[in-house]
Amino acid sequence: MIYDHPAYIWQPTGEIPKFNIVPLIVGSLKVTILALLFSVPLSLGARLRLATLSPASARIHQARHRMLAGIPSVVMGFFALNVMAGALQAIFHYQSALNSLLAALLSAWQWSGGFFHCGRRLDQCAAKLRSSRPRLGSSRWHAAWQVVVRPHCPAFFAAVVLGFGRAVGETMIVLMASGNASIMSWNILDSARTITATIAAELGEAVMGSPHYRYCS
Repeated sequence: MIYDHPAYIWQPTGEIPKFNIVPLIVGSLKVTILALLFSVPLSLGARLRLATLSPASARIHQARHRMLAGIPSVVMGFFALNVMAGALQAIFHYQSALNSLLAALLSAWQWSGGFFHCGRRLDQCAAKLRSSRPRLGSSRWHAAWQVVVRPHCPAFFAAVVLGFGRAVGETMIVLMASGNASIMSWNILDSARTITATIAAELGEAVMGSPHYRYCS
């Protein structure tokens, strides 16, 4: 559902300028929360599996996951525009090719490398786990949950908080992949505009001292 009430419009260049920041906040939260829902379980789950349940030879895959954190966000945005936007629209047949879902998927793809790297402390604990588990008669899943996951829950929570701060500040991916439509909607298939994308797109052209400049800065 799209709320087109004049009170929920960001339109700084119209005949009657409107500077309501609520659609920008909604767009930022929609993309950020959706990206975290994709990236956190997958990246931390993959890290936990490689540290505790997979054989030691599988650790070679850790470098591939860490490389995701080094890909520039502008490259991810360009990939979204030229590859993923058309492919996803052809598969799911939704109306807006650039939307919140596309921006969240690309953001989650890039941030998963950072979340994966935050779980590096699991390797030290997992080394002791492999040597002591057979002697105690514990299964791999029970030991992974009781010895690794539960003691490291505060570290996982800190990683999520740090990732949320980075996600809110993401600019290039959401600027290129979200559609940049400041509409008040919680539908993930609608275009959205975030606060950081608005600053990047409009602050350079706003007249210094004008209401538009003050709201953007």
